[in-house]
Amino acid sequence: MTDNLFPNLSHENCKETMPPVTTEQFKEAAILEKNRKLEEILNIVDKKKPSIKK
Repeated sequence: MTDNLFPNLSHENCKETMPPVTTEQFKEAAILEKNRKLEEILNIVDKKKPSIKK
């Protein structure tokens, strides 16, 4: 269950081979990920609601 929600957590064992990531990079990646999910959600919502623009 958790693996689907947090795919990165399932790779805890592979941490040694991963290059070190700075907090700044981590924050940036998290923001990008969040924005991407928001985009997807907004796209789905846009498709479902009747367009008012016409």
